[in-house]
Amino acid sequence: MSNSEDHLSERAGGSSSSDPLSSHPSDLSLPSAHSFHELNFFPLASHSSTYGLVSINVGGVNKLLVATVSGEIYRLEMDRKTLQSSWKQITFSYIPAVAEIISLDAFVIDPNGVVVGVTLIKPSKPKDVYFNIYGLHCDPNSSLNWEQIAEDWTPVSLQFIPYKLLHTEIYNKDSWDFVFLLPGNDLNVHIYPKQVLFEEEDSLLRFPEFKDLRSNITDVVMDTNKLEFKRITAFGCQNGYIRCSFVDALNNTLLKFVDTNSLDGPMTSVNLLSSSFENLHLVATSAIQPAVVYKNVFGGETMDDYIVLDHSDKFDSIICSSLGDITCNGYKELVIGTYGKMILVYGFQNQKDLPQAELLWKRGLAHPVLSVTMCDVTGDGLDEIIILSTAGVHILQHDLDQVCTLFVTKLIEIIGHNQYNGSREAN
Repeated sequence: MSNSEDHLSERAGGSSSSDPLSSHPSDLSLPSAHSFHELNFFPLASHSSTYGLVSINVGGVNKLLVATVSGEIYRLEMDRKTLQSSWKQITFSYIPAVAEIISLDAFVIDPNGVVVGVTLIKPSKPKDVYFNIYGLHCDPNSSLNWEQIAEDWTPVSLQFIPYKLLHTEIYNKDSWDFVFLLPGNDLNVHIYPKQVLFEEEDSLLRFPEFKDLRSNITDVVMDTNKLEFKRITAFGCQNGYIRCSFVDALNNTLLKFVDTNSLDGPMTSVNLLSSSFENLHLVATSAIQPAVVYKNVFGGETMDDYIVLDHSDKFDSIICSSLGDITCNGYKELVIGTYGKMILVYGFQNQKDLPQAELLWKRGLAHPVLSVTMCDVTGDGLDEIIILSTAGVHILQHDLDQVCTLFVTKLIEIIGHNQYNGSREAN
């Protein structure tokens, strides 16, 4: 197993007492960069893209799919007993050797079925662009067979250049059905509902939040509440335009939206810090400006109230970001990846109200970062930080000794608190 780290890991601000970020109180729930080690590194023969990494959960086990621009797709399978990773190339049908993969996505059809979507372009004249869908006709009740999925493909010819490929669910009569969404360079978001075949439908009939686009969408995030039939959608565009919408998913009506052009584009990522309409905060990153958090976006008619994440623009362009609880404190942290070979981790206080952000730590890599996500691939119950760089895939795992110390400390606090309350009730 090779190691690609260049040992730039440090607490935010280093040891300088003049830097306010260096004086963080001692707290086991807030680890430094040294609390993570590189468990695995998988080198890629050719680089990937910002849309080339996806995680899926099959049978309670998280797996990774990674695509390179040269047309190769790999999957990660982790042996949870030995923690040895197995990277295997999947030979998907109809991905010519000369084709370039633009984006990748996948979702699970219970219990073992997997549908994979791949967008690709052939450098011909004129260029041929396709959206290939795999696994649609495979039996979801049989055991997972990647070779069978790779051979079962449905091609869709595209008349536009695609960007990020993603999926969500829409309510159709009496059930929730999967749908692929694909923003393009034609100021449109194309949707492909899962029916007998994935055939394109008018996106505005299902997704009114994409009406009157001002620029090409570069990133989208969605959160659907199936119990209340509500959906929150946020997206960022090439020109810096950002929109956040609240949608009635049952009647496909737009209940409210707010937007802003306060940043210069292109936008590289958007994330929802909360899924609550009442206290929704939106994290947005731009390729040429610092990252920002828009506070309580549905609390007014504009998105004028925001905070800037300090130091986020100090390491070249911000390429990607992801949210997850990596400090074991019950709150989400923000992980930012930059083209300047740096990972930045921010913590937020008062997430339910108006958040205050703090740079917790930063960690250097040997290569520019393209994508980052957080999921538990080892099965230890903690999310690892999955980093896709121009060199390959890095898996950063918690220091389990420190996690055990944190667990024991909190357990002692809980036991002591319960004993104290019990003695008060007895008196």
